[in-house]
Amino acid sequence: MITMGPEERLARAFAFDEPPARDFAFTLAVMEKAARRRLMMNLLLLAAPALVGAVLMWALIPALQPLFESVAQGIWPAVPAALLAAFLAVVSWQLLVPGEH
Repeated sequence: MITMGPEERLARAFAFDEPPARDFAFTLAVMEKAARRRLMMNLLLLAAPALVGAVLMWALIPALQPLFESVAQGIWPAVPAALLAAFLAVVSWQLLVPGEH
C-alpha cells in the first residue's frame, strides 16, 4: 500500500477546487463590461452635440421657414434626405475609422 504524505494529500484535496486555466465566463463578463462602459462614454460624448444641434434646428426653423417656402417645392423633400445622409456619414465615420474612440 502506498502512503501519501500530508502535502500530497492536501495537493490532491485542493486539486478539485482549482479554477480552470482560463475562465471563459469571466473573460466574457469583463469584455462585456468594458464594451458597455465604452458605449456609455460614446453616448455621453455624442449626446451634447446632438442636443445642441436639435436646439439650433428648433430655434432656426421659424427664421428659415420663409426661405424654405420661397424655394422650389421639389427641393424641400431632399432636405430630410440630406440630413439623414449627413447623420449616417458621421455615425459611419465614428464606427469605421480606427482611432481613440
